Amino acid sequence: MESTSNQVIDSDESERYLQVAGYDENDLADDDLSKNIELYTGEVDKILEQSFESLPSVGDAEEPYIGLEFKSRDDAREFYVAMDEKDRRIRELTIELNNERQRFKRRCAAYQEQLNMVFKFVEEHTDHLSGRVKDIVDNIRELEDEQPENSDCKCV
Repeated sequence: MESTSNQVIDSDESERYLQVAGYDENDLADDDLSKNIELYTGEVDKILEQSFESLPSVGDAEEPYIGLEFKSRDDAREFYVAMDEKDRRIRELTIELNNERQRFKRRCAAYQEQLNMVFKFVEEHTDHLSGRVKDIVDNIRELEDEQPENSDCKCV
């Protein structure tokens, strides 16, 4: 009798079970980024530091200022081209960083959705099992209540 009750599954429960059972870790893990967000945040910081170190610097002046003088037009042009290159690289890195941030947000949202689905599934089955346990406890109490009435049976 017990084996037949174990085989009976509601269609809604079986669909949810198949969704959870069919869940594959690799669906959300495109690469190793999902393993440790802090690790990759540190790597992004390292990339930024390396990029800033590799930026060209012209002389002692990093930024233009009023009254900045150059020896020749070529020096001035070289200075401002280097400034433009630095600004372009900063824009590229900013875009890359924003894209990474958006990927992390999407991945976190996907993980949250999966967790909510699993928690809901567990909660539904826990409620179902709690109801069955309650029924069993009630049945045992009924049997215990009937036992004193049948005093000729001595059970431990």
